[in-house]
Amino acid sequence: MDSGFRYCPSGVEAKGGMIGRFELPCMETPLNGPIQRSLMTEASQPQETYSNSLHSAYIQLLKEDSLWQGRIDASLRLVLNHCAESLRVRRVGLWSFDHGYDRLYCKMLCDSNVCSLDPALEIFCKDHPAYFNSILNDRILAAHDAYKTPETATFGPIYFQPLGISSLLDATLRQAGKTIGVLCIEHVGPGRTWSQAEQSFAVSIADLLSQLLAVHALYRSEERYRKVFDSTTDAIFLLQNNRMIECNQAALKLYSCTLEEFSRHPPKRFWAEYQADGQLSVSKVQQFMQPALKDGIPQLFEWRQRRFDGTEFDSEVSLTRIELDQTPYLVACVRDITERKQTQAKIQHLLSLQQAIFDGADYSIIATDLSGTILSFNRGAERMLGYSADEVIGKLTPLAFHDEDELYWRAIELNDELPHAVEPGFATLTAYPSVNRTEEREWTYIRKNGERVPVLLSVTALHHDSDSVSGFLCIASDMTERKRANEQLLNSKREMEYRANHDELTGLPNRARLHDMAQGAIVSAQANNQKLAMMLLDLDRFKEVNDTLGHAMGDKLLQTIAQQLNQMLRARGAQLYRLGGDEFAVLAPNVLDEQEAMSLANRIHSCLRSPTQVGDITLELGGSVGISFFPRHGDNSHSLLRCADVAMYKAKSESSSTVIYDPEHDAHNPRRLAMMGELGTAIRQNQLVLHYQPRIDITNKRCLGCEALVRWNHPRLGMVPPSEFIPLAEMSDLIQPLGLWVLENALKQIHLWREEGLDLVVSINLSTRNLMDSAFPSHIERLLQKYAVPPPSLEIEITESTLIGDPERALNVINRIHSLGVRFAIDDFGTGYSSLGYLKRLPIDTLKIDRSFIRDMLSDEQDAVIVQSTLGLAHSFGLEVVAEGVEDQKTLDELQRLNCEQAQGFYISRPVPADEFLAWHERYSDPQNNLE
Repeated sequence: MDSGFRYCPSGVEAKGGMIGRFELPCMETPLNGPIQRSLMTEASQPQETYSNSLHSAYIQLLKEDSLWQGRIDASLRLVLNHCAESLRVRRVGLWSFDHGYDRLYCKMLCDSNVCSLDPALEIFCKDHPAYFNSILNDRILAAHDAYKTPETATFGPIYFQPLGISSLLDATLRQAGKTIGVLCIEHVGPGRTWSQAEQSFAVSIADLLSQLLAVHALYRSEERYRKVFDSTTDAIFLLQNNRMIECNQAALKLYSCTLEEFSRHPPKRFWAEYQADGQLSVSKVQQFMQPALKDGIPQLFEWRQRRFDGTEFDSEVSLTRIELDQTPYLVACVRDITERKQTQAKIQHLLSLQQAIFDGADYSIIATDLSGTILSFNRGAERMLGYSADEVIGKLTPLAFHDEDELYWRAIELNDELPHAVEPGFATLTAYPSVNRTEEREWTYIRKNGERVPVLLSVTALHHDSDSVSGFLCIASDMTERKRANEQLLNSKREMEYRANHDELTGLPNRARLHDMAQGAIVSAQANNQKLAMMLLDLDRFKEVNDTLGHAMGDKLLQTIAQQLNQMLRARGAQLYRLGGDEFAVLAPNVLDEQEAMSLANRIHSCLRSPTQVGDITLELGGSVGISFFPRHGDNSHSLLRCADVAMYKAKSESSSTVIYDPEHDAHNPRRLAMMGELGTAIRQNQLVLHYQPRIDITNKRCLGCEALVRWNHPRLGMVPPSEFIPLAEMSDLIQPLGLWVLENALKQIHLWREEGLDLVVSINLSTRNLMDSAFPSHIERLLQKYAVPPPSLEIEITESTLIGDPERALNVINRIHSLGVRFAIDDFGTGYSSLGYLKRLPIDTLKIDRSFIRDMLSDEQDAVIVQSTLGLAHSFGLEVVAEGVEDQKTLDELQRLNCEQAQGFYISRPVPADEFLAWHERYSDPQNNLE
């Protein structure tokens, strides 16, 4: 997100003479008096003074503490009123986009004729497409004549004319690189030409509004989380390195201590010395802490705690691992379960004394003696089984309600589990309760009318005061509804499992399913000494379909192709999988040889080349197929897929339809293969950044310019050096957009530096494929005009090997670029193959000696001779020379002795981002801070 007040008042020229009389608007939140007086007294001052007053007014606004501390509505209104007052307009509004970017609605509108105005206004993209397109692609829209400007002309009759609006100045609000809204400044009265200073002021106000919205949203989010954190009745605290980091009020109350006391002591201070099972707390805790912290497995357990005053209590503890700023923490939630434990003990005591029979309970509760004769039979049992209490008490045993087969098989299980024999019958139900172990398991009750009811039966021994077993208590709950719910849950799990293993768009099995099925196929192939083929195919020109016809049409095309391919492949014993985007995989088990696999791959390619009808359009795509074989190319699905991926990219680079994996083609590791797929996204989403390495005049130590070097700020891998992704771009069609991205961003930076008074030559490196593009000179000319950059401020570096492929074509492109006034430099001189052959023909201004010769020139006599000879050769052609890779002062002194004009290298400065380069330049411009 852009921020700050980004204009230079001294560089703005007044347009259209004096601006008309300024009328102070009616504002709910008045500005400070000095701002008002400053703007009113300067209303008739020259344009430069007016620009300065805008700058001062903006700075004064930033000092308003209420912006960041008050309510968001008041803060926004203060900024809008301030903007209206500073720019001397009557109406200023804040508009927001909806999520689909097809509608703008008015969030707030300030009108000097109305003290409070928040109308329900909205506009739609379908009604004003030119306006929406401009706002979504540019930071500023200055409509000096709102009726004639194409982007705003559609608003004339319905909006401008009734309100008397003649000119419009709109600046976009952006957050995280996305446009979220528009600051709309509307001038009522005669037409108005917006100066550069006013446009820059509008952009700065828009950036301030974006920051206000983001900051206040963060405040609200933090406040909500803090309220939840402190309002919970459970104790919650944060652990890191065996220290309490933070806790809620419930924790302080639970442990009877202050925050200082809580945070000063390690966790063991609040544990009982021994746990309920007799283990030392400091020893037992590791079985919970290690899985939670190291493996990220949540833990739930009971723990004996100790308050700060020494009293102990039972608790239920949950441990969960989280990461904050890449640092692991444990979140502990503690609940006092003293009352629960006491209640459980009481309930168990009541059960032991046969006081657990409640007629109102919705359970079947049956008490028996040792032989099984029923002694009590509650109403829940009557409802569940259909017997009355009189029919069963003293007459029947629970065996009357049990399935004989279930008792028989349970007896067999018990005979395996217990050291003594168990006969099918009542002993089957009481085997574990007889040794004081409650048993809970599922059984089937048979009702009096013969109906079968699934139940969860818990059997517990009843005791006399002497603790001897006197009988048994059987508590059963009807599982019918739970079984039905479990069946629904099982069906839901089946559906979730299907979704997890299939592509939502095409219905094909996905990548996860591919690996599962491939492993099974590999095991089968290995057992039967068979071969297996893995194929990876990628559609040609699918992106063009998406970009031209839209994603909806692209989705229909994928569905149609998937159906056609899958039908053809399944008829031949192969399965199609969708991996994502326009990438598919094929698993072909039991292939006889490579010829059979190639035949299948050719049929796939023919199917892709066949005309495909999608809606009213007939499309013909084609594709590239890479093939790998088990066991020749790998013994697992991941290896086979990777090899097929390499082969597919080889087929794409050679414009072949089908290629079988060859280790000689595999010059890339899996990381680089993944990066190749992500590079296009990186260019489109501005993950790339430019770093700038200065170069200086060796004689007077003045900085003359810098070299722009591209870096990839990968969201997962961090900063990726160009040596890793430039070759990937060279291998694909991405080198063209990459070169244009570097060119445009370098020119944009030159423009920004020139606005700040910094006039430097910036060098960029171009690929051979850029110089083979006959349209590239036109791109350069367009961008030079777009950013108002003098052509000599741009220098293009080419290597000697650039001209080897098609020298005449490259020379033609170079000459066209040079005719624009752009400078050229030969980079890495001396490492190519045609150093002298093209030196005379190229329109070169600068020659750069490769760092490999500079690095050892003080210690290697041969390198010293090469450097000296190169300098002489360059000077004879009238070229300036830049020595690359200067690492120390001695090398710099020797280069000065040899009359080398310029130098760059780590001794002067490493490549740094633009803001750090500006700071370096300011320090270096100070004679006391330069290399001398």
